Amino acid sequence: MINVATRGSKLALWQAEFVREKLKSIGVSAQLKVVKTTGDIIQDKPLHEWGGKGVFVKEIEKALLDREADIAVHSLKDLPANIESPFVLPCIFARHPAHDVIVLSKQLAKRFAGKEILSQDDFRDSTPLKMGTGSLRRSWLLRSVNPQLAILPMRGNIDTRLKRLQDGDFDAIILAGASLYRLPLAQDLAAFTLDPVWFVPCAAQGALAVETLKDHPLVGKLRHLTDATTERLVAIERKVLSLLGADCNLPVGVHAREEGNTVRCRAVLFDETGKESRSQAVFAKSIPADDCAQQIFEALYSVQYN
Repeated sequence: MINVATRGSKLALWQAEFVREKLKSIGVSAQLKVVKTTGDIIQDKPLHEWGGKGVFVKEIEKALLDREADIAVHSLKDLPANIESPFVLPCIFARHPAHDVIVLSKQLAKRFAGKEILSQDDFRDSTPLKMGTGSLRRSWLLRSVNPQLAILPMRGNIDTRLKRLQDGDFDAIILAGASLYRLPLAQDLAAFTLDPVWFVPCAAQGALAVETLKDHPLVGKLRHLTDATTERLVAIERKVLSLLGADCNLPVGVHAREEGNTVRCRAVLFDETGKESRSQAVFAKSIPADDCAQQIFEALYSVQYN
């Protein structure tokens, strides 16, 4: 019986249970060990102001180092772009939806009746709507199409965010589409997909990863659970972040997906003034992930800083 470290939110526990079921297929029994992270404790400040993605990881990695847990389950988007020794990610599961969704108040939802996907044109109305998000990327993407929107900070688990929407704190909130895929919430919400061509997701959004120590005896077995396609695509995305030196302190989106025998990657980057640069490239599947990422990085950098 191994111990699986996880955060304690409803979504994190769903993800850990998902992994526990997958472990059964390779003959591994597991129990969950809930770890409270700094990111769970501090809920009143945006991540980019006080620590970035690592605040969801430090205490969980300590549990691995102290041998209190054998593996940890993470939303890969919450992990820093560079995983340092002695930690490894031996398993990345097939990706769930990568796009973002916007959940609207019942009144506002009537405006978009009959639609499933919202484009940037749907947000050009000058109405000063109150939009809830804790993400710099999401904030700048919204501001780029309508500076009149009031972007308000939002932290907390999904239930907390939805309650604040219901209570009228916001006219709309933005969530990862994967969270609604994993939890049985969508049928009760006025939720719309944000077109990922415009609203480029963050790197590795929708992917779940297992972290452990590089010398753990389970590393080899865990490799059998990895989805090779997802692993390659998120490797491109996370390498772009690494080249940019990015974490939660830089508004950047990057998303790669397979199209037949090719991989299409889109990226968007904002500077501190809101200046936007975009890049799009199509690669053959045979091109190494690092080379794909380097091309995307150079295209973004040439627009952003020249």
